[in-house]
Amino acid sequence: MSSGYCGDKEGWGPTSPTARVDLTPCFESTILSTLPACLAIVAFSYRSLTLRKDGQPHGLGRTLVIYWLGQSLMLVSTVALIVRAALSGSEDDYSPAEVLASASTAVSWIFAMVLNVFEHRYEIRSSTIIYTYYLVSIVTGSITIRTLSAFPSESSTTLYYVFFASVILG
Repeated sequence: MSSGYCGDKEGWGPTSPTARVDLTPCFESTILSTLPACLAIVAFSYRSLTLRKDGQPHGLGRTLVIYWLGQSLMLVSTVALIVRAALSGSEDDYSPAEVLASASTAVSWIFAMVLNVFEHRYEIRSSTIIYTYYLVSIVTGSITIRTLSAFPSESSTTLYYVFFASVILG
């Protein structure tokens, strides 16, 4: 079952049975990408609903440049992940785990953009939840990039680099 879901011979993992000491790509997609994305969606939804229900607009607009820069970088990362999921899903030997990871991470960044709108409207300081997700994305993305660098360059790999760069800049 896991070989169909993972799309490779290494299986789900967590560590690779081959000579290299590394996490399997399927484990990275499932645990390091999809799980944090799902947790972020829940956290972002709860925080957005709380702000929408109980928040009072502060009326200060001094963070407009930072807000639009952050929103733009989140949008770039989301688009890169959506295109990556579409390209990965159209390949003959695609991995459903990789497609799910890209799609769930893209959805989590969409929820982050919505939360960012509410945080900008109702709070003066930046969102701790979004900041934490940035840190988690940087750590997990670094691990994924290390794994992707071992494989021949594909368009989906390039799109992941675009996603990671926009997260770093964000």
